[in-house]
Amino acid sequence: DKVIHFVSAGGGKVIFDDFVPAQTSGTVEFWINNPIAEDFYMRVFETGGVGVALMNARYTSKTNIDVYHGDGAGDRDVHNVMVIADSWNHVRFTFDVSTDTFSVWINGVNIFTDENFDYDQTVDDMLHMQIYSSDAYEGYIDAISYSWDTTSHGGLGYTVGYNINPYDIEPLLEIGDGLSWDLGVSIGTNVSIISSLGGHNNVLNITDYSATDSITINNIFSAQTSGTIEFWIRNTDADLSAIFWARTGNMGNILYGFKIENDIFYYYNGAWITTGITALDDMWYHIRIDYECTAGSYDGLAQYKWNVHINGVEYGDYAFSSNEASVGTVQFISSDVDSIYSFFIDALGYSWDTTSHGNLGYGISYNINPYDIQP
Repeated sequence: DKVIHFVSAGGGKVIFDDFVPAQTSGTVEFWINNPIAEDFYMRVFETGGVGVALMNARYTSKTNIDVYHGDGAGDRDVHNVMVIADSWNHVRFTFDVSTDTFSVWINGVNIFTDENFDYDQTVDDMLHMQIYSSDAYEGYIDAISYSWDTTSHGGLGYTVGYNINPYDIEPLLEIGDGLSWDLGVSIGTNVSIISSLGGHNNVLNITDYSATDSITINNIFSAQTSGTIEFWIRNTDADLSAIFWARTGNMGNILYGFKIENDIFYYYNGAWITTGITALDDMWYHIRIDYECTAGSYDGLAQYKWNVHINGVEYGDYAFSSNEASVGTVQFISSDVDSIYSFFIDALGYSWDTTSHGNLGYGISYNINPYDIQP
């Protein structure tokens, strides 16, 4: 969305973005699509003091991007990267002027690491990026992002890798009434909030087209020694993995897990074990998980025990996979082998939540109701 379209009939600079203040290290990443490619440069970074390009990527045709770095003898080496014509390509540059080196990724593939700046140049800082060609050209650029950005997305700032996701992350980061969200996406995967699906509104959509990478969505909160976690889950292909983990701290050790795979619901207590319950494609299921890390007998559970309710039917009690003192992260993750499917999460709720729904908080089983309880 909100893509920059640039056109030059006779060549020259089209995009010129100053870094304020100048940067000595960091990451810049963006998406670019070049429908007309005739000696088209992403002269992405220049030093203001000398005005020379230090990191260069160049479309030589619709299907090739050349990336340059110094060869150690004052000249340059080139890497030829094949791309699909008229497609969006994700470019990431990471640099450090203390060593005068940089690294490049295109579409998630590391082209090289810690090579010299172009022509072995040295510099004190980086000042701006540039899109340039001496010939006529046309193209599109989207989601230009900087690792040092702490103010965008309504003050949430930017984290490296966020713009790999083709959808705006703000709707995801803003849900949860102050809870902390972290997402890990890779090329061929995406996360979004969709307005409606099968009677559920504002649904988390996790889509995986990659057979080598997964998506992780982490909801991070203060340590909880016992309680209830509830959500709805739906999978377009219940033969493929949609996984839930409960972890310690900030994405720490696994206490227990739950997943849909092979058209079956499984639980995890150190190994995946079938519940024997069938999971269907494109069907919403209500999941409730109760757990106890202490001797407090929450919901009648012994210490280091948990159970799961699927559409109101209880299964368990099960042992933890690791006897930990508390849960601090709920994680949803796709498969790094399966591809071309989506799963959906809705109405994630916690028994310890006292601030959501306009400070009404959350009550166990509130999310069984398909409508928002706040009205």
